[in-house]
Amino acid sequence: MRFVWLLTAFFVAAPALPQAPANESAKKARELLDQVVTALGGAAFRSLKTARLEGRLYAFRRGDLSGLAQVVEYVRYPDKQREEYGQNKEEIQIVNGDKGWTVDINGVKPLSTEEMKEYREAESQRAFYILRYRLGEEGSTVEYAGRELWENREVDLVRFFDAENRAVTISLDRSTHLPLRAVRVRRDPKTRERIEETEIFSNYFTSNGVTAPRHLMRLRNGNRIFEAFIREVRYNMELPESLFTPPQR
Repeated sequence: MRFVWLLTAFFVAAPALPQAPANESAKKARELLDQVVTALGGAAFRSLKTARLEGRLYAFRRGDLSGLAQVVEYVRYPDKQREEYGQNKEEIQIVNGDKGWTVDINGVKPLSTEEMKEYREAESQRAFYILRYRLGEEGSTVEYAGRELWENREVDLVRFFDAENRAVTISLDRSTHLPLRAVRVRRDPKTRERIEETEIFSNYFTSNGVTAPRHLMRLRNGNRIFEAFIREVRYNMELPESLFTPPQR
């Protein structure tokens, strides 16, 4: 895929505070996560049905700009997504459940099982996906991981573990309670090398009672790979099923 799907070292960290005992740590983490969900819109955030976003995407490779495009994205939560790249929709990417397609001048190409697995695994470990759908998931746990200074802002660190013990650490602004950064570590499936994936969120705004970032940056091992600037967002509008169905060509 040309771009990473939307909805992916810039800090000087102070030493994290000593971690609390397990029960106290989990309680503290749950309290902070409740504050985060409230700051993002509470019930309005949790019950989002659809979204339409417009903006601009930038892709980077080895520090250099490798691609850019205007994008319009349609989402029907939790598992349908369509992204249209370019003014004339030169490329379209669609995900509908466990299937996906790329549509361009050459026609319709189904995404492979491996591509869909990679997409779903990455999506399930995004901070906003966790906050909306995975808190309280069977086999999952949360812990308070201390406090640090990041980008001259005090943040609390909350760590989410799923049933497979995969961890995502979310940095929360201590004054606004909004997510500023999310970090997960994975292994390259072929080389088994350690890969650190980081998402940075900024320039928050509120629309229809839901608070979201206009600016998203993704880093891999400290190197910028993706950046998105969102210009317009509309929530809970009617989206026809045809948006998430590949054209018959």
